[in-house]
Amino acid sequence: MEPVRNTTGTLTRRGFLKTTATAALVAGSASAAGFAALTPKTASAQSDEKICTTYCNACMGCPLEAVVRDGNVVLTRAKEIEGAPIDQKRMCARGASIPTLIVQEKRIQYPMKRAEGTERGAGQWERISWDEAIDTICAKIKEYQAEFGSGSVCSFTYGTTEPRNMYNLNRLENVAQFSHQNRTTDFALTQGTMYTAGGFYYQGGADMDLVSQMSTFVVWGHNPIVSWPNAWHYIADAIENNDCKLIVVDPNKNTIGQKADLFVSLQPGTDAALALGLAKIIEEEGKTDDAFMQQKSCAPFLVKESDGRFLLKSDLEEGVAADADDFAVWDEATNALGYASTAQNPVLRKKGIEIAGQRCNTAYSLLIDRINEYPIEMVSEVTTVPEETIRTFADLLCRPGMADIFQGYGIDHYGHGFNTIAAVSVLRIMRGMVPEPRMSYPLNSSGFDETETEHPAIVQSLGTFMFNDLLDTGKYTFPGVTAHMGEQVMELPDVTVEQPLKMLISFGANIVNSAPDRNKTIEAYKKFDFLVTANIEWCDTADISDIVLPAATIQEVGGPIGMNGCLVWADKAVEPKFEAKSDYDMANLIGRGLGLDEWFQEEFDEGMKHVVNTAMSAAMGIDADKLKEAGVMYVGAVPMPAYMTMTGKLQFYQENPGPIENYGQPMDPASIALPHWEPPMEAWPVTAGGFDANPLAEKYPLIVTAGTRRFRVHSYYGQNPLLREMEINEPCVRINPVDAEARGIEDGSYVRLFNDRGHAVAKATFSAGIRPGCLDIDRGWQRSQYLSGCNNDLTSKQIVDWTCPTYAYHDCLVEIEPWDGVVAESQE
Repeated sequence: MEPVRNTTGTLTRRGFLKTTATAALVAGSASAAGFAALTPKTASAQSDEKICTTYCNACMGCPLEAVVRDGNVVLTRAKEIEGAPIDQKRMCARGASIPTLIVQEKRIQYPMKRAEGTERGAGQWERISWDEAIDTICAKIKEYQAEFGSGSVCSFTYGTTEPRNMYNLNRLENVAQFSHQNRTTDFALTQGTMYTAGGFYYQGGADMDLVSQMSTFVVWGHNPIVSWPNAWHYIADAIENNDCKLIVVDPNKNTIGQKADLFVSLQPGTDAALALGLAKIIEEEGKTDDAFMQQKSCAPFLVKESDGRFLLKSDLEEGVAADADDFAVWDEATNALGYASTAQNPVLRKKGIEIAGQRCNTAYSLLIDRINEYPIEMVSEVTTVPEETIRTFADLLCRPGMADIFQGYGIDHYGHGFNTIAAVSVLRIMRGMVPEPRMSYPLNSSGFDETETEHPAIVQSLGTFMFNDLLDTGKYTFPGVTAHMGEQVMELPDVTVEQPLKMLISFGANIVNSAPDRNKTIEAYKKFDFLVTANIEWCDTADISDIVLPAATIQEVGGPIGMNGCLVWADKAVEPKFEAKSDYDMANLIGRGLGLDEWFQEEFDEGMKHVVNTAMSAAMGIDADKLKEAGVMYVGAVPMPAYMTMTGKLQFYQENPGPIENYGQPMDPASIALPHWEPPMEAWPVTAGGFDANPLAEKYPLIVTAGTRRFRVHSYYGQNPLLREMEINEPCVRINPVDAEARGIEDGSYVRLFNDRGHAVAKATFSAGIRPGCLDIDRGWQRSQYLSGCNNDLTSKQIVDWTCPTYAYHDCLVEIEPWDGVVAESQE
C-alpha cells in the first residue's frame, strides 16, 4: 500500500500558486500528465480532434461542446440548440474551466483508506484497490445491518457525476434499505413554490422565454448575474427591448441591484411583511386581477370555520365519486351555492355564509383579513423601507403588461422561510402574474423503471440536524405542538424517532462544509463507526472519512439531464482520469457486493434509458435512443391541464399542509395555512412592529449572510486553479465602512467573525452596498483555505417551523473584530 501525503493545511498565496496548472506542469506532479492537454503544442494539434456533447453541472446544466484532443478535453464552448425559440447558447467561466477541473491537482485519483492507527482528520492515507474498497464497504454494511438493523447504514445521494439525476444511487439506497440523509436545505423555496404555484418558475431556464415579454420583473432575494449568470441576459433583453422595469429586493445592493430601476433594501428577514403590505395596498386600490383569481386560484373556495378545510361537494351530497368532487363556491350570478368548475361568477369577498349548518368564508376574504394586519406604517417600521418606496413598488407591480417575480434562495434561508415564499406568491396570484401551468423535463430519477412498481424502500429519511442526538442516544425527539384546524385545537405530544446510526456513505456534495453549525456536524460525523465519501475533488467531508472514492466527471461519464428547457444526452467525451468511476458504477459495485445482483444487472447506458423512457416522454415522442442520437433536444416547458398543487389551482391558503420532508414531526397546520410574518429566529437586533430585539444582539449585533459568488457553486469549483486565478484567492467578508470604522477595522485587513457557535477569519472588504448592521461573507471555501475557522462555524441548525424544516443560514448574529493572528488550537 502506497502512503499518501497529508491533504490538510492552511492555504497560503505561495501554496496556492503552486497548485495552478502552470506550476503543476513545471513540477511534473501526479496530475501534470492531465494538464499536458493544455500545453500550446497539444492545443494546436488537429489530427484526432473530436467534438462531443456535454453539459456543465454547476447550476443550470448549460449544454456545451467539449473539444477533445489526444484523449483530453482541451476546450469547452456553448452549444447551439436547434429549435429553441430564444437564444440559449451561453456559457460562463465555470463551464469554461471544465478542462482544468478534470485534471486539477485536488482531484481524488484512486481509492484511499485512513492510515491504520491514525485519527480522523489527521490527513494520513493509504492507497488501496477498488476491490479492497468495495469489499471493505460491503463487509461493514452487512455487519452493521445484521446487528443494528438496515437503517443503521445511512446514505447521502446528492450525486457527483449526476447531480441532476441520481438514478442508480437512489436505487441502491432503496434496495439496500438504508436510511436516507436529507440535506434540509432550500426546502422553503421548494415547498413554498410547489404548494402555492405547483412548481418553480425561472429556476431552470424553461420559463426564460417569458422573461423577454415582461414589462415589470422583480428579482427578490436573488442575484442571478452572479449565481446563474446565463439567466441574466434574458432579463437584460427585456429591459432593452421591452422597456421592462426591473425591481430588486435585497438587504444589500448586490450586482443585479445596480441594474435596478427600483432597488429596495430592507431589514433582513422582513420580506414577508413587505409582500403582505404590498398586497394590502393592491387590494385597497382595487388593482387585483379578480377574473384571474376566480378562474385560476383557490380565492373563491369556501372554507369551513369548524375545521379550516375547503367545503366540498361530497360534504353536501352523498355518493359523489372522487373524480367528480368539486370545491364549493358562492355564485354571485345566481346568489346561491355553486361549484368551482361550473359557477359563472364565484364571489371572492364574502364571509359568514351558512351552508348545511356550516359557517364558511371565502379563502380570499380570509386573506384580506390577514393582509389587513400589515398597514403601510407597520411595514415601513419593520422593514425600514420608506412608505413612498413601498407605494412606488406597488405601482410598478400594477403597470400594464406582463409582470412576474423571480424568487431566490436568499429569502429561503430564514427560520420562517416558507411563509416568506408564500407571502411573495400572494402578490403573484393577486395580480395574475403566474403563467399557465407547465412542467419541465420528463425525466425519472427514482431509481426504478416505471414498470418496477414493487421494490424495497429506504427505512426513513433523517435530517443532518438529527445526527448528534441519534449518534449519542439512538433517539431524536421532536417537540409537541398545539395544532389548530379552524375552531379545532389539539395537543400533539412529542414524537421520538429511534434509529441507531453506525455508517454513512456520502455520494457527492460536501455536507461537512455546507451544513450549518459545522463544528456540530464534524462532531456528529466523527461519531459514525465508519464513514465513506465519494467525490470528484478532495473536500472537508473527505478529510474525516475512513474510505474515500474517486468519482468521475460528467465528461468522463456522459448521460442524460433535463435543464434550460432542454433534454441532453452527454457523450462520454474521455475515459475517466486516474481510477475514477461514475456514481452509477459505484452503486452497481456496492449492490452486487451486498448480494443484490438481481437489482443491478444493467450497465450505465442501459440503466440511463429508464431515466428518459417515461410515459410523459413517450407522449412527447421522445425516447432514450432518439435523445442519444440528437445529443440535445429543446422541449421547452410542457403544458399541464392544471397547476400541480393539492387543488389544481393556485393556492395562497393551505387547508391541510404537510412538509415535503416528513420525519414524523408534530406540526401546527395553522402556522402556514395563510402566510404571515414573524421576526427571524435569531437575526433580529431591532425592536419594531411590536417585537422586541433578540437579547443576543447585545453581544452579537451584526447579521451575517453568505452570498453567492460567480466562480463557484458552494464548494464545487472552489479549488479549480483556473477560477482561483480569476477570483480573489482567499475568503473575504464585505462590510459597510461605518461598521468597520466603529470597530477599528481597516480595508483589506484580516478580521475575525465570531459567536457562541464558532468563528471565521476572512479579509475585510469595504463596500457601501452592504447595509449597515450587516455582513456578507464568502461561502464554499474549504476549511484548509481559511486561516482559521469557517463561515458555517457561525450558522445554526435550529429549526423553528416544523411544517417546513429547512436550514436558516442567514438567520445568524455575529460580532466582528480585527484578527490577532492566533489560530484556534483545534485548527492549527
